[in-house]
Amino acid sequence: MTDAWRDARREADGVVTAAAAIDAAAFPPWSSLADGSTPLAQHVPAGLRFGQLDVSLEKIPGGVSVRPELNAFGPVAWRQPALVPFPDRSSLVVKTSADQREAAGAFLQALTLRIAAGVPAGQTRFTIIDPLGLGKHFAGFMHLADHDELLVTSRIWTEPAQIEQRLADITEHMELVIQKYLRNEYESIAHY
Repeated sequence: MTDAWRDARREADGVVTAAAAIDAAAFPPWSSLADGSTPLAQHVPAGLRFGQLDVSLEKIPGGVSVRPELNAFGPVAWRQPALVPFPDRSSLVVKTSADQREAAGAFLQALTLRIAAGVPAGQTRFTIIDPLGLGKHFAGFMHLADHDELLVTSRIWTEPAQIEQRLADITEHMELVIQKYLRNEYESIAHY
């Protein structure tokens, strides 16, 4: 039982350490990006940090043993980055109440900025849809088009018919990429 507990704690510590390494390598502090002391991203990150988790084994039933020797295999509490896998399996749904809409908008802005800052230049294109905020939540990202029109579509889409058309355009583009470029040679767009 001691061996199983030790192995589980070491495995968990390995996951936490790997997540912290992904975060540190892919997303340097905003201040170093702003002052130019850090080079821009050269590789697509394996995950996008969207927050942090404060984890405590004391809050998990049976997480801290009454036998002190079993608690020596790692910390009882730690902070780790919360990551969503990227670029594969990176879907994210934010469900919130009306009174939390601004906080949800700020969260999505921060995640969009992580993508813009953490993915190598020329490897992202944004189609921004904001029907509830009428574009207000993402208006700042339209400045990207001043540098390269391919980074952001011509506007933020807000009307149902426009949104349906953009989604159809994206689907058509994905079909083209899969059929013409990926074929059966690449597992995904990320591998291409």
